[in-house]
Parts: sequence; structure tokens; C-alpha cells
Amino acid sequence: MRDMAAYRAPSYQNVTFLVLNNRTQSESFNDTANETSIETVLTPYLYLEDHFAWMLLTTCVLGLAAFFGTFGNVLIIAAVSCVRNLRTCGNMFVLNLAIADVIITVLVDPFNVVGAVAGRRVLLSNYRLCNIIASFCAPTCLSSMWTMCAISLNRYIFICKPHLYPRIFTYKSTALYCVGIWALSCLLTMPNHIGWGHNRFSIYHYVCSFDMVTSSYAIFFVVTGVLIPLMGVLFGYTAIYLKVRAVKLQMQRHKAARANPTAGMMRADDGGKKKVAAVKKERPKRPGFTREDVSLAKTMFMAFFVFVACWILEAVIVLGDLAADAPEWVNILSVVTAHGNSALNPILYGLTNENFRQGYRTVIGLNCRSVDPAGLKGTSGQKSKSGTFDTSRDRTSVAPTKMTRPSQSGRVRPSQISHNSSLDV
Repeated sequence: MRDMAAYRAPSYQNVTFLVLNNRTQSESFNDTANETSIETVLTPYLYLEDHFAWMLLTTCVLGLAAFFGTFGNVLIIAAVSCVRNLRTCGNMFVLNLAIADVIITVLVDPFNVVGAVAGRRVLLSNYRLCNIIASFCAPTCLSSMWTMCAISLNRYIFICKPHLYPRIFTYKSTALYCVGIWALSCLLTMPNHIGWGHNRFSIYHYVCSFDMVTSSYAIFFVVTGVLIPLMGVLFGYTAIYLKVRAVKLQMQRHKAARANPTAGMMRADDGGKKKVAAVKKERPKRPGFTREDVSLAKTMFMAFFVFVACWILEAVIVLGDLAADAPEWVNILSVVTAHGNSALNPILYGLTNENFRQGYRTVIGLNCRSVDPAGLKGTSGQKSKSGTFDTSRDRTSVAPTKMTRPSQSGRVRPSQISHNSSLDV
């Protein structure tokens, strides 16, 4: 009953019990001899119990998200693990994100369905089970957010600071970063188990999670688990956009100069005649990334954008403590979109990135070939001992290749034009 004051009265049904404590042997009710105490017990009102159509819709959507999300994220894990072109250190974070999504689709989403159908009997009355589910739900959501932050910073260093990438992101260090993300996520949810906050079944969202009534912990959770990684994500992708934009403008200027080499190059000689000054052919500095790298960064940004779009309604309701006042269908929509996000990343990767599409085809076609460890080269030039992930395969353009010289006629053959001569932003 400790949280009774935090609940809205209309969400509960009042059940009054009369407890008669007779202190005499007389059967008559004597006001001076008998003490009558009235105890009011509040039982939570669950909207879906009285609205079958909404319950059916909620369970169908969450059930489909659980099924297809599990299949899709397992497909991502298999593709990154088996397909050689996807075995990069950068994609280890994609693998980490897929593992977090699998936990959501295998454990949290099914129990969200149970909460919608039989939440009162199964979860509301069983604190131990609800506490176990919540202990997986909160750290997994935090891990997803911090992993997206790590992905953005990984792409930022690779595109904007390529000389630092081989030193910061090796196979071992990237694996440690992923383990550290999970350790941090568990650490941030530890207060729920030591008395600062506690887990409970949400009568508005039909899921077991930490109790937002404890406002001080809620603020701590949002700041450390949402706002800080969000700033990292925005910094990384903003810097990438500015870098790619600058390279694109530089290439456009160089292309314009080559198309009209005599513009502005006339000068007067000693006799007053005009001569065309020799045009010094300068090539723009070759960027340390390719169109494929930019495409991957755009895919990861779109994944982050979809994540924010799916969670924004839930975040507003939680931060504003609006669950009790919001319409019931809004609360249901918020949890369905939030937990349904875990099923969208596999679809997004396949729609926006050719490497992942090819990886899906390879795995589904049972053409999963392992990589020969002797064939992998690390950034230091040594053979990869793991045979699984290799930093040198993040893109070979980290170490720019030499530009081929033009033919004797001064024209550049089509085969000599690099595929990253034009970059989309």
C-alpha cells in the first residue's frame, strides 16, 4: 500500500470491508463495547480487461513483434558472424545491439503480452516473477541506447579521424567496449535492488519495469541512460555530416576547375598581349572513406532516428508522469511502439544497406562460409588470431591507395575514377 498515494482514484475500484472486533460476549452491537473499523482496499483497474478489442490488437502487435523481431535479430547475428564482408569491428556494435533486441523480443515482449491478457493473475500478484523480468528489461533498454552512442562515435572516428581508428578500435578493445556497455547498464539499474527504487507491474503499460514514482531515481535513470548517450549520438552524426559535406564540396570545386581550366587564368605579358597561364593540376586530397562507409553511417543514423521516434511517446509520458492522466489508448500505443522497435532494425538494415542484404541472402541460402584466420590481416600487419573480426576490413580506405596517373593524352579513363569520387549526404 506504500504507493497508494501515487495512484489516481478513478483507476481503482473501492472495495470496503467491515471488520468487527467484538470485545464483549454480548451479541448486541454496543457502540461503547464494540469497535468497528473500516478498511478500504484499492484494487487496480486494468483497461484491457474491459476492452477486448484493444487487448486483441495489443497482443497481436506485440506477438508479431516478438516473432519477427527474434527471427530478424538472429539473422543479423548470423550474418555478422558468418559473412566475411560484415566481419568488422564496427559491426561488433551492431551485433551487440542485435543481442539486446533479442532479449527484448524473447523475454520482455512475450511477458508484455501476458501482462495484457492476464496481468492481474500472473504479474500483478507475483512480485518475484515481475522483478526478474524488470531486471532484464531496464538494463537491456539502456544497453541499446549506449550501443547506439558507441556506433555513432565509432563511425565518427572512422570517417573524421581515420588515423586514430586502428589504435582505438581493435578486436579486443571493441569486445571490451561491448562488455563495458552491459556492465554500465547493469550498474545504472542497481539502485532498484538496493532500496533507491523498486520494480513493479505497470497498470498502464502492462509490463514489469522500474517504478517511475520514485522521481529522484527516475531523473538519475533518464540523465545517465538517455540524455548522455543521446548527446554522444548527436555529436557523432553531426560531425560526420559536416565532414562528408566538406569533402563533397571540395570534389565539386575540383570538378568545376577541371571542366573550365582557363577561367580566370589570363594574364598580360611584357608586350601587352594576353597569354593563358599554365594551370597547375592539383588533385583534391583523397578522403579516408568511401560511399559504402557513408552509406553505413546513414543506415546507423536511420536506426537511431527510428529508435527515437518509437520511444519518444513513452519518454514524454514517463518524464511528465502523465500515465495516470493520458488516455488509455495513448499508454498502450506508447508501449507497443517502444517495444516494437526491436523488430524494426533488421528490416531497416536490409532496406538501406546492400552489404546487409547480401548477408541476409547468404545466411538464408545456407551459404555461411567461415573465414580462414590466416587470410585476415590486422591493422598492424599481423595475422588476426581470432579469425572472426578484423579492424582492417572496416574499410581498406583507412589507408588511402595511390591515385593512378592519367593517360598520356591527359584524359582520365573511366576505370581510373574512384567509386568515392561523389559522396551522397
